[in-house]
Amino acid sequence: MRGLCENGARTYSVRSADLMKPTVYIETTVIGHLTTRLPADAVVAGQMLATRKWWVDARPHFDVFTSELVLAEASRGDPTASAERLAALVDVPLLAIPDASADLADALVARGALPFKARVDAAHLAVAATTGMEYLLT
Repeated sequence: MRGLCENGARTYSVRSADLMKPTVYIETTVIGHLTTRLPADAVVAGQMLATRKWWVDARPHFDVFTSELVLAEASRGDPTASAERLAALVDVPLLAIPDASADLADALVARGALPFKARVDAAHLAVAATTGMEYLLT
């Protein structure tokens, strides 16, 4: 099922049985790792390089999706960096966010599954879960 977001982008409601490839929800950190200059920190640089390798080598084997939450986060900050992040998302379909995802995110934080400071992460996890994503990439 397809719909439109407030910004006019196409959204998708996904049932994994309708797709041949496994489904993956792409969270904002992935997009940052794809577009940000490699830092001096070897551990973080390694994570970024692994993300970039996955994007090129593994991504074709998955149906990838994201959400308006990711677009909103990717839009923040430096205008040039923001434009690069949004460009990386241009061909990634947007999921329609079910009403139940807000309740699930609240429950994850309220019950201590994730700390309050990770409420944005809880929102991403809830969107992935309530839309039937098989994987969450972060």
